[in-house]
Amino acid sequence: MDKIKKGETINVTSEEMTRFLFTLSDAVDAVLGALEHSKGGEVFVPQINSYTLPSCIKALSRILKVEVDTNIVGLRPGEKLHEDMLAKTELPFTYKVPDINLLQIRPQYTNKTYQDFEKYDGPEFNSALWVDDNSVTLGFLILRGLDD
Repeated sequence: MDKIKKGETINVTSEEMTRFLFTLSDAVDAVLGALEHSKGGEVFVPQINSYTLPSCIKALSRILKVEVDTNIVGLRPGEKLHEDMLAKTELPFTYKVPDINLLQIRPQYTNKTYQDFEKYDGPEFNSALWVDDNSVTLGFLILRGLDD
């Protein structure tokens, strides 16, 4: 934000890179939902959209009403283009938590009794598969995150 306000060039790793955008209030909702539905041993994954880095910059430039120059710098060693939150191997153990955007991944081997949640039948949760480049939505989320 400071660089954009100053009119500085923004370094972008890759135009294809995606990242999940999660506001503070979304994080609090996810933690409270996980606490409410936890039996022990599960992993909770929030279902959220991801965005390309250029779409984030575009949304911020619209919010701040300034032109933004970018410089593509390339991936650094070990850096991923897309983040994974739910792998294909976890799909058989994944359930949709009702009334909240959370997935519950249950331990493979346990004698615990879990809630009767609906089985999750979606794809793995990779940021490349959940991209929303809608600048209006993204701008709202950015502003909401700044307010938090």
